[in-house]
Amino acid sequence: MTAIRIPGLIERGELNREIVDEAVRRVLYAKFRIGLFDDPYGEKFAKGAIHSGKAIALSKKIADESTVLLKNERQLLPLSIGKLKSIAVIGPNADQIQFGDYTWTRDNRFGVTPYKVSGNGQAQT
Repeated sequence: MTAIRIPGLIERGELNREIVDEAVRRVLYAKFRIGLFDDPYGEKFAKGAIHSGKAIALSKKIADESTVLLKNERQLLPLSIGKLKSIAVIGPNADQIQFGDYTWTRDNRFGVTPYKVSGNGQAQT
């Protein structure tokens, strides 16, 4: 759903205004808590070490520790490299870094895309 469609959905009674108000309230509160209203253009953060080695290592550790396997039917995982003939890496993000829906970057310099990872886990050039 795009923001452009929201007023029409509310007018037609297809979307409750209170739900939108609550969502907006939470986003604005989060922005207030991290100081975006005091530094709306990120000048304070631009001078910091957002992409420092320490920050990147912590982000990777958090991502690794937050991955959850919901089902492992027929013991598919972990993959056995010796039994694999091929792996299909397809879709719009196959060769695009994306650390989540609201990621801090989509710049491929800060990670290895699924497409570029070979069977032995080394990035291919």
